[in-house]
Amino acid sequence: MEFVALTHSILKMLKSKGYTVLHSISPITSEDPTWYPKKMAIERLMQIDNEYLANHSQPLNEIHFLIIQDALDNIPEEYLIGMVFIGDLK
Repeated sequence: MEFVALTHSILKMLKSKGYTVLHSISPITSEDPTWYPKKMAIERLMQIDNEYLANHSQPLNEIHFLIIQDALDNIPEEYLIGMVFIGDLK
């Protein structure tokens, strides 16, 4: 099990391996969320509705997603927070 800090280089590595999103069940207010990479069509992510999320989330620990390409395009490195579980992906 290996966790690494969320950085643009980690996002690029994950993207090169076909991952499209990171998901987390850490509290949305967490200053150090734990992220898990996932291969999911972005169209599928957009179809997930609030009812599904409500049924699969715990109070104050809602599932949230970070779209890898969006993060690379729009989030400066210094604003990326948390740790990413990469297992043996490196």
